[in-house]
Amino acid sequence: MKTKQTKKSLIEHLRKIPIVQLACEKSNVSRACYYKWRAADPDFTKQADEALDDGIASLNDLSEAQLIAMIKDQNIMAIQFWLRARHKAYSNKVELSGKIKHEVDAWPAAQELVNNSLRLAQGIISGKLAPLAALDIASEENKITNSENISEQPTPFVGIK
Repeated sequence: MKTKQTKKSLIEHLRKIPIVQLACEKSNVSRACYYKWRAADPDFTKQADEALDDGIASLNDLSEAQLIAMIKDQNIMAIQFWLRARHKAYSNKVELSGKIKHEVDAWPAAQELVNNSLRLAQGIISGKLAPLAALDIASEENKITNSENISEQPTPFVGIK
């Protein structure tokens, strides 16, 4: 019975001050106990979450009321804060300018890869290369330019490592 009253007291303190540590101190409950209750009792967890939400909403209302009172007292910092937070014309702005250039020219690299693959295939089919051997085709003389046709090129020398 005492636990039930303590839980109820804790829930009420969370509604007044939505800070778990302070509500626990006011209710003479350790934070560890509070979190054990949350883990073991889904109904308590639901009530605690609702109390925290209510407490936060109440604190937000109080803060806005204080801010409005400061604005009425012509506090320039409060006025600036309100305008930056609530009025589009006074909000913080970031201006970006420049040009975006997006260019992808992948064809030469792709064409080179295809040409090298065809050369390897020709070497394997003609029996000049072992199909599973590691192949070295890095020499400049074996590369085909974009305008040349693979069928016009002789089978390149490809060494086996």
